[in-house]
Amino acid sequence: LQKAMGEARIFLNAKQASARRFESETVKAKAVKELGQLQAQLQEAQQKLNPLKNVRQDFVQRTAAQKVMQEVLEKLSPAEVDVDRAEEATVLLKSEGNSKEMMQQAQQAVIKAGDHLNTVLRFIEA
Repeated sequence: LQKAMGEARIFLNAKQASARRFESETVKAKAVKELGQLQAQLQEAQQKLNPLKNVRQDFVQRTAAQKVMQEVLEKLSPAEVDVDRAEEATVLLKSEGNSKEMMQQAQQAVIKAGDHLNTVLRFIEA
């Protein structure tokens, strides 16, 4: 549609230029007047089209943003679970004393949570 509008504008400009070369002043004036009206109609149609063009672009951008947000949330959920596990493990260490086995479990939980968070951060930065 945008291409057709551009072609119509070029066509009208060419016709207006050739109408100016008419010998009869009355024919020339009538042709220029009618072509001017057509150009005004074309301009009005273009002004109505522009907001619709932006609406489409906005919709595409909004849809893409929603898709990215959904992907981030999907990647963030396992990381959130791992952070909760790491927090529980460290709380248990404080309350029940620190055995070597509990310390290793807490460290593994923290490492796993950190890995998930780094994965999410890399995804967001990409």
